[in-house]
Amino acid sequence: MKIAIIGAGISGLTLANLIYLGESNKINFKIFEKNSVIDNEETGIQLLPNATRILNLIGLNKIDSKSFFSPNSINFMDITNGKNISKIDLSNLTSDYSPYFCLKRSTLKKFLLKQLPENSVVFNKKTTSISEKENFKIVNFSDGSFYEADLVIAADGIFSKVREENFFTNKLSFTGSLAFRMIYHCKNNVFNFEKDSINVFLGSSEHTLFYPINKKNEYNVIYILNNKKFNFILKNFKIDKNRFSNIFKKEILNWNRDLRNIIENSKEISCWPILKIKKLNYWFKDNVILLGDAAHAISPHQAQGAAQSIESAYELYKNLDENNLQNGLKLFEKNRKKTICKIQIRSNINKNLFQVSNVFLKNLRNFTFKHLLKNKIFLKWYFNRLIYFKNISL
Repeated sequence: MKIAIIGAGISGLTLANLIYLGESNKINFKIFEKNSVIDNEETGIQLLPNATRILNLIGLNKIDSKSFFSPNSINFMDITNGKNISKIDLSNLTSDYSPYFCLKRSTLKKFLLKQLPENSVVFNKKTTSISEKENFKIVNFSDGSFYEADLVIAADGIFSKVREENFFTNKLSFTGSLAFRMIYHCKNNVFNFEKDSINVFLGSSEHTLFYPINKKNEYNVIYILNNKKFNFILKNFKIDKNRFSNIFKKEILNWNRDLRNIIENSKEISCWPILKIKKLNYWFKDNVILLGDAAHAISPHQAQGAAQSIESAYELYKNLDENNLQNGLKLFEKNRKKTICKIQIRSNINKNLFQVSNVFLKNLRNFTFKHLLKNKIFLKWYFNRLIYFKNISL
């Protein structure tokens, strides 16, 4: 069976690694990436055990130990005064086989690319259309070339052109939240909170994450701001950098001094709208299937964006049976839709908890966090399938 994977992102590269390192030699794949190289995106990502257990199947231990960080805890603090609210000890939720990793997105993508055969990824290949000839799908490219495949996997991200042109929908919508991202290089420990942990600062309609992404004293900083007014000033999902930069500068005036110092000494700040894909009726059609963010963009409030792309790649890999492909794809879609729905609900709950504005509800949340986040039974229920799961294999 010949497979064309559109997009060299996390989901596409993970799937290719699973196929390449798996037991089956009956699947031939080729990745087509529109850009000339793997992007050098410095923004950080968190990988919980549900993702690292899969990556361990394809040699996660080969990543340079200086290029990632395993946090000790998740600390919750007040964004205005920096006072501790509560913390989650991660030592009881992870293991050597399924650790909790923080690293740069580009570090993971370059690792996944390096694992693959040299000619398995073709760059500068922008997909223009997908047609059909006899029993094959024909992927047509902007340079006039084409590729014949039995199955086309669209892993081309949230702005998927394959989804738009082949599923006749581009159901993107703005959530009302903006994400401001930056990298902070710590030369001296100029802050009073734990530098070896994930620090979450909770505010009113806002929250900020600060965590290490390697052992080179680099930290990822993400500030998420929610405001219904953004729906009226954000058009076509494009950011007016000057306008939103002024909004950002105004918002941080009320932050605690340590956090403001970090922002003021961080590298260039980027701003992105947080988008979501409205529920799709189906993820595959005529041997074209959506994968990762092309099918399900996860809001970032449970650190599951990259992890769910990795899980989806594994689930699809396990259902790529040439002799029973249609049923396998149906099973993949059914299982993943069910999981994604649960993750999205929990992520939205987190957002509401992180961004409480009402003083009474804020005090109630802080009291609840203080007691529940130390309870092992509650944590087991809360994290559930993100840390407790069955054994898996290639």
